[in-house]
Amino acid sequence: MSMLDRFGDAVRNSPLLNRKQAQAYSLTLSQDDDPFSQGINFIVEYIGSENLPPSAGKGVTLNDQAVLKVFTRETGPYKKFSIKVTDKSLRLIDRATKQLVDDVPMYAISYCGTHAKYNRTFSFICRDHDSGRMRVHVTRAADRAKAQAMIVTVSKAFNIAFLAWQAANKQKIRSNSIERRKTGADSPRASKKIQELNEAVEKKKAAATTSPSHVSTTAQVTATLANI
Repeated sequence: MSMLDRFGDAVRNSPLLNRKQAQAYSLTLSQDDDPFSQGINFIVEYIGSENLPPSAGKGVTLNDQAVLKVFTRETGPYKKFSIKVTDKSLRLIDRATKQLVDDVPMYAISYCGTHAKYNRTFSFICRDHDSGRMRVHVTRAADRAKAQAMIVTVSKAFNIAFLAWQAANKQKIRSNSIERRKTGADSPRASKKIQELNEAVEKKKAAATTSPSHVSTTAQVTATLANI
């Protein structure tokens, strides 16, 4: 799947769409994007994770079901993790060992949110890079406000990452267009020539069903194409 497809899927059910849930909470950030390039850190308890079923469903429904399963199954004690949010990824770091547990690209996160019953929860859905399955990671913040602040932070980071990718993609398209004009690939004469050659190829294919001369004819068309 291309980067465009990944972002398209992520946008359709992105953390940005979950902002209404966090409107009552605010997070003070500077107007520039420097905090995200350095990373914004949160301290949480890592409760556990759960694979999602392959069947389609809404992010919030799948998330809630998985959170309930994880809290029912996992009874603690829980490890302390740092979650570092940048404009490129979400990093899970074990605070005891200082080891990087996971580094999830921002485009791979399809949903993040909390839970009505466990309102200190911050959970997110992403595609596991080993199994390829969608997986929910469940963490618990110190209080409800911090969990909501994490949702807002990931939403903003996702937006920054998407806008940066969009700008880079537009520049790539513009550069390719300039290059095509330089080589004459977009000229009317070249386009007409290509169309004529395509028509010739189709005619020869049709003739090949009634005449054994299609082998030499195909070679002639190939030679003509090489001389464009």
